[in-house]
Amino acid sequence: MVVEFDRLSTESCRFYEIARQAHPCPDPQIFDLDAHVEANKRIKAASEWQPYIAAREPTDEMDDRLDAIVSPFMDEPMVTLPAILLKFRIGKSLRQYEDGALAGLSRLAAEVLCA
Repeated sequence: MVVEFDRLSTESCRFYEIARQAHPCPDPQIFDLDAHVEANKRIKAASEWQPYIAAREPTDEMDDRLDAIVSPFMDEPMVTLPAILLKFRIGKSLRQYEDGALAGLSRLAAEVLCA
């Protein structure tokens, strides 16, 4: 499932870059929220954005399914190198878990090297 998610994500990112080059998104530093929202609506209605929007649907669905599967144990501390590496691999795809995996790896290294 993670490999399929990565494939879908890569595809949707490719479409995003094509659309962004054709119609750049408003600068996120714009403080006038109404102007930002209206500009986003116009840009997203452009034909160049439609492949990206369509590609995001299965990507978002897969993201939700993966997160539902892994979230119950991702906040648990992993104590073995294989478990930490699995968590890290999942974190490379679902970025919200990457920091936890790095923390686990740091903790394990400290335990082994300082023992």
